[in-house]
Amino acid sequence: MKKYYKDYTADLKVTDDGKIVRKVKYVGDYYEYRLDEKEYRKMRGILFGTVILDLILFVLAGLLNSDGSFQFYILLPYMFSLLPMIFLLWGYISIPKKKKIMEYSIYDKSFLRVKFSLVGILAAGTVTTLSDIIYIVSSKNKIHLLNEIGFCIFNLIIVILSMTVLFYHNCIVCNKRNA
Repeated sequence: MKKYYKDYTADLKVTDDGKIVRKVKYVGDYYEYRLDEKEYRKMRGILFGTVILDLILFVLAGLLNSDGSFQFYILLPYMFSLLPMIFLLWGYISIPKKKKIMEYSIYDKSFLRVKFSLVGILAAGTVTTLSDIIYIVSSKNKIHLLNEIGFCIFNLIIVILSMTVLFYHNCIVCNKRNA
């Protein structure tokens, strides 16, 4: 990718038979989790549980078919929270299965993608929850209150879960190592 081109250099060599051989060498920084193997597995488990729980709660909130979910200002942030959830899953898959030293591209596609996905879920979920609370307060006599409160609670749980895991994720440090 063009994003990581500064981390690589190409060495051109001419062989004895006249062929040009290009070797690509990584010259960027390396990153490593400051966790032992047990903590590393725990971190992967927590992130996997978060991904699955967020997706389950997202689907359950949508299945409630609440009146507020048909309002544009509630539906839009609710649907936008699906994209960071997919990126969170993608970031989780990109985390190496075993603890190892990572190049910047792997660090960016795993550690940083998870972090920014959690921020995206947190932002979209917060806007959805606040919009739904405003809708409940303004239309409390015209709506099915139990469905609406259920939708709001599911989104609030997604926000709290994402905030908790984001704090946990920020405590995990990836050390920068020179080549």
